[in-house]
Parts: sequence; C-alpha cells; structure tokens
Amino acid sequence: MNPFKSKIYCTKCNKKYRRKMEKGVEKFICGGYSKGIGCTERIVIKGEFIRDLINRRYERVLTDEELEQVVERIDITDEIIMDIHFTDDQDPILLQGSFIQF
Repeated sequence: MNPFKSKIYCTKCNKKYRRKMEKGVEKFICGGYSKGIGCTERIVIKGEFIRDLINRRYERVLTDEELEQVVERIDITDEIIMDIHFTDDQDPILLQGSFIQF
C-alpha cells in the first residue's frame, strides 16, 4: 500500500512524485523527471525518511492506513526542502536544510 499516492508534489514542475521500489527500498521520484517533461534533476526521497518525520510529529509509528488519513499533501523542492501538510489542520512539518519545524 502507498499511503502517499497522489499526495507528493514537486514545487518546481507541479508534477506528482512517483513511487518506486529499488532493491527493496521505497523511493519517490518526481514524475516530471521520470517522464522527461519537467525537472532535469533526479531528486529522490526515501519513503522511510517521510514516514520518520511524520512519526516524530505524532510521537508513535503510524500504520499506512493512518498515514493515508492524516497526510493531505507533501510539497518537495529538493532532498532537504519539503513541507508536509495534514488533514487535521495541524501546522505543517517544515524541513529546510538542517532546520525542521514540527
């Protein structure tokens, strides 16, 4: 199950990120880059990294079903800049370099 399906977007080309499994590791790659119609840079975000950020916010490990319910949208600029927005009107998680706002 992919709890982030149709929820991760590239802020550079507005395309959705696509889920790929590479050697058993869940990764997300900009769909614009994958199709050659958007980004020229291959930005890869590991699913585990996104899950860890969200689990830190909720202070527990969420199931895929719970993740699907609580995550509204994830905007990714690059590997170190992203915003994770929630359906329950909580403030978003902001990641900008070494700064993380939970």
